[in-house]
Amino acid sequence: LTPTTPLGPKRTATVKTIRAITASGATLLYDTIAAQAQTLAKAPDRHIKALVVLTDGKDTASSLSLQQVVSKVQTSGTDAGAGVKIFTIAYGADADANVLTQIATATGGQEYAGTPLNILSVYSTISRFFS
Repeated sequence: LTPTTPLGPKRTATVKTIRAITASGATLLYDTIAAQAQTLAKAPDRHIKALVVLTDGKDTASSLSLQQVVSKVQTSGTDAGAGVKIFTIAYGADADANVLTQIATATGGQEYAGTPLNILSVYSTISRFFS
């Protein structure tokens, strides 16, 4: 919906775009995670590279399988510290926490269960990784 660039100058427009999103039934979860992780991996190393994925459903339309996306995002060896960390949030009963845990764990990230009651706390917890 918006290029991967600093949020500051485009914050208002991005929030407006996000608020206009409507569910359409198909979920490209794996393809989207792989594409965004690849984009972030190309960012200068002086920046923290993290992807926060919140989903309320399972992947239903990606061309990639779970094993393929895990293989694409997995960090290891001497480059693991500079790799993209993925933090996943399973929001609601239809999200597959097991799948999201596998993706997050492959990158050194973390999976969380999100609800309307705890979502602010979840985001606050994730933000501590960057302070």
